[in-house]
Amino acid sequence: MMIRISAVTTAIMAVAFFSLAQNPGPLHVQIFTLDNGLTVYLNEDHSLPNVFGAVVVRGGSKCDPVHATGIAHYFEHIMFKGTDEIGTTEYESEKIYLDSIAALYDRLAATTGVEEQTAIQKEINRLSVKASEYAIPNEFDRILEEMGGTDINAGTGNEEIVYYNIFPGNQIEKWLEVYSHRFIHPVYRLFQAELETVYEEYNMYADDRIATAFEKFIQRFYPDHPYGIPILGYPEHLKNPSMSEMDRYFRTYYVANNMALVLSGDFDPELVKPVIREKFGRWRSGDIPSMPENYRVEPFAKREVLKKRLTPVRFGILGFRSVPVNHEDGPALDVLGRMMSNEAGTGFLDKLVSDNRLMMATVMGDRYTEAGGEYLIFVPRIIGQSLKKAERLVMDELQKLKTGGFGDDLLEGVKTEIMVGYEQMFENQYNRGYMMCEAFSQGIPWEDVLDYPEKISNISREDILSVAERYFGGKYLAFYSKMGLPKKPKTLRPPFEPIPPKNKEMKSRFAQRLEEMEVSQTEPDFIEFGNEYSGDVDVVMKDITDLAHLYWVENRINDVFHLKIRFGIGTWEMPVLRQVAEYLQLIGTGAHDYDEFNRLLQTRGCSYYIMASGDYFELMIIGMDEHLEESVELIAGLLYDPRPDDRKLNNLLQSAKLNNKFALQDPETMGEVVFRYAVHGERSPYLNRLSEKEVKTLQSSALLQALQTVVTCEADIHYSGTAGMGEVERIIRDKLELDRIRVKSTSPVKDKFRAYDRPTVFFLSDDKPIQSRNYFYLPGEITDEPGKAYLDAYYEYLDGGMHSIIFQEIREFRSLAYATGGWVYKPFYPDERTFMIAYVGTQADKTREAVETMAGIL
Repeated sequence: MMIRISAVTTAIMAVAFFSLAQNPGPLHVQIFTLDNGLTVYLNEDHSLPNVFGAVVVRGGSKCDPVHATGIAHYFEHIMFKGTDEIGTTEYESEKIYLDSIAALYDRLAATTGVEEQTAIQKEINRLSVKASEYAIPNEFDRILEEMGGTDINAGTGNEEIVYYNIFPGNQIEKWLEVYSHRFIHPVYRLFQAELETVYEEYNMYADDRIATAFEKFIQRFYPDHPYGIPILGYPEHLKNPSMSEMDRYFRTYYVANNMALVLSGDFDPELVKPVIREKFGRWRSGDIPSMPENYRVEPFAKREVLKKRLTPVRFGILGFRSVPVNHEDGPALDVLGRMMSNEAGTGFLDKLVSDNRLMMATVMGDRYTEAGGEYLIFVPRIIGQSLKKAERLVMDELQKLKTGGFGDDLLEGVKTEIMVGYEQMFENQYNRGYMMCEAFSQGIPWEDVLDYPEKISNISREDILSVAERYFGGKYLAFYSKMGLPKKPKTLRPPFEPIPPKNKEMKSRFAQRLEEMEVSQTEPDFIEFGNEYSGDVDVVMKDITDLAHLYWVENRINDVFHLKIRFGIGTWEMPVLRQVAEYLQLIGTGAHDYDEFNRLLQTRGCSYYIMASGDYFELMIIGMDEHLEESVELIAGLLYDPRPDDRKLNNLLQSAKLNNKFALQDPETMGEVVFRYAVHGERSPYLNRLSEKEVKTLQSSALLQALQTVVTCEADIHYSGTAGMGEVERIIRDKLELDRIRVKSTSPVKDKFRAYDRPTVFFLSDDKPIQSRNYFYLPGEITDEPGKAYLDAYYEYLDGGMHSIIFQEIREFRSLAYATGGWVYKPFYPDERTFMIAYVGTQADKTREAVETMAGIL
């Protein structure tokens, strides 16, 4: 019976998704090509008054010259510096200096002598200061923000560069004008600062132990292909970038027939099409070079082994060659991967973790247009298990799958899980827009994107066995990282003086013209709250009991529901709730053991997550509305009738040991540890938690007793889906034991911060990281409700984007950091004080200057 339901559910989901994709609505996309070759994706969706807009370039780091790696990423940064009309007060005068600077950078890239390099850098610095007299810093960002733009960013991948942001629908003509102009004549101004900023980005990732280990694995997995080269490039190229190479990259790949415009959101396609043709039709076309023939991805001749010492804990990856994107075997490999490890915890590798035979194990598919890989990733038990023994366990489970040691319930459940997740990806404009960007960059027809669920639904047992045999043989790369540290690269500190900030409040003639463009006026569309559902109410709020509050919102995109139950108690009051949340995801219920419980949820397309924060204990359920009642009933069994399992207690201890061991060698975490102690004292979340000794003595009875305390606390229940308010209320009343709730919540807990009568500094000395982590805490005053608007405005000034004071002073003018920012706390309670936090992560030898600069700002 269970198998039949799952198979029917999978088929229904595929048909429903396919039908929706064929009709006008959130998934309907118009695609056309301009005369110059530009591809345009238009997705009309009026559910929000916003538009996700993006420009995509096929290329990415795989097109970097071998002698100038990182160029694509460098140029992405430069694209925010403006054009011959944006970001300048007088381009013709500025250009004289910029041309000289570009020539000097080319000389620098070709120079190896230290003295000559220093002399060139000093001259670059002198000319950069001169050129800055004409530059308007971060004007591009400011133009977009004055339109109401948010999420202004870009990203460089192996095969694409994407520039994007979100903006109000009534600003679309202005946005199209800015983005079309942006890619015609970008100007490489203020590059001095960007050189060090990109290197600071490199330093930041180099201090990330897992990222460093994965980079070494990828370099060996793709030894003769640019996929194996870091996207940021190699340090020797980062230090001496060539502007000529950057310009050559722009002229080669930033051409209309190699780019796409993507719009998803609140606009009328028929009105914007002529505007797009007018503005983007100006872009030039070009000949796109093919990849060099000597780039190859050869099969492994045998099991290869690469051993390193890079990570705080032992860590392993088994890498198998597979297929490129949009290959006919891709969907079957996706299903196979989920059969090994999935959200429901029913996979072959998941079983190793839940049975405490491994600390962690998962699967990752990594596919590009020319090649692909499937990676089995694992962490051995902290004590008494070698990487080789862990690998053997992983391979044994893979062999079970290859020989057909699985039931149809796992296969069908995994397929349903994939399809529910896929539907969720289409729920908002941002995700939908980014999927269009990926479809273009990877050369996947949009019809194939929409047909993916149907392909998943058609995967058979024979398909799984076939791809398992074809791609998971005995020839693969085994990567072992034992405990150790990567070699620290030589740091970069050119003899540059900071560029003095000038023209920050000025506007270019382009910006002034843009302000004169007419914009259609729109009325604010406020979210309406009410106690009963009607056409005018967006959110229905109802007290089911005095201490149980239901919030209902209709999902108009698909048939997936989200149900969050949030109890008003957290780890501030009960530190053991961290372990309670982890334990509940390892056990079953009185009616179903762990394996059966997760299989039942998976066949219904349902997943759940439990977490304990300082203030709340939360349970999130995601599934299909046709199974809403069954899903809530199953999860209710976990809350009110959990099945104790003492075997899982050791999982909690192993997890605590892993987290502590990792934290002690992770620079980012240790910086946070010191900061939290400075701010909270003994109430720091790193101290207000169970020790390993205390976790070791935990009993199932104590954990379940703590859970019984949780379910007595005031609860907020948030639902989004297609079921009506009345139906949701009935299910909540029937399946949740709301009569247990009798304790009024005091969450969020009013925090108590340490008081200081003078400036105080806390140090943690560690010479292993490349960067220092520097945190700042400033207590504020009690703020009334009107005053909170000023806090919002101050935060925008402090760290609201590229024009903010922190970004400009720390990153733009002084190149002191890649990661820096600030945050202002808005108090929850009337008698609670506000406070401000700031952060700067910088190369160690820049620490004093960075701290002094941030302190001056604050």
